[in-house]
Amino acid sequence: MNDYQFIQQVIGNFGLGWDAKSHSNGKQISLKAAELSAGSALKICRDKYNASSQAQAMSADFRLSTVRQVARVEVRGWDTKAKKPILGKAESLSSTLGGTAGTQQAGKAHYGSGSTGRVLTIVDVPVGSEDEAKGIAQSILDKLGMDWMTADIVIEGRPDMHAGVIVELEGFGTRYSGKFLVEGCQHLYVAGAGSPYNCFLKLARNASPEP
Repeated sequence: MNDYQFIQQVIGNFGLGWDAKSHSNGKQISLKAAELSAGSALKICRDKYNASSQAQAMSADFRLSTVRQVARVEVRGWDTKAKKPILGKAESLSSTLGGTAGTQQAGKAHYGSGSTGRVLTIVDVPVGSEDEAKGIAQSILDKLGMDWMTADIVIEGRPDMHAGVIVELEGFGTRYSGKFLVEGCQHLYVAGAGSPYNCFLKLARNASPEP
């Protein structure tokens, strides 16, 4: 695995954005958490679209799952100096895309309340303070939240598409239209092909309109 593949693996797994333009030497890349409040980089339409500024979905497969949605994440550790336990917890997503958080919808569906649900306890991550434990708990909850709704979309090639940007889907019905985070993007070129190349996008969001 080369350096670029390693960076892409990290970005793909955690939905991080990347920025190489701000570094003048061209040898550095900054990783940062994706901004879910950012504007849409591209609108992807199911049917009618403006070819100059939008893209049409050549194929689209959606999945919605409550399996990995939890009401709270706890990270527990031990303060070796103070000789006392460390507990950090997260009970709500940092930010949401597309309506009601999947954690709340899963709670309503399975337990009758948006604030109720399974608790995930992490004990195998070393932490040195309560703030550190809280930060790890929040990052885990945010990551699990993005498994609420995922999609695999194929569009005509767009060189500016990459993990970390926001795209907007249109014409896929109330439940599946709206903004998604690009968690992975594969640009597939075929030698000798007579048509433009394709982009395979892996999309995710942690919220959606309630049915």
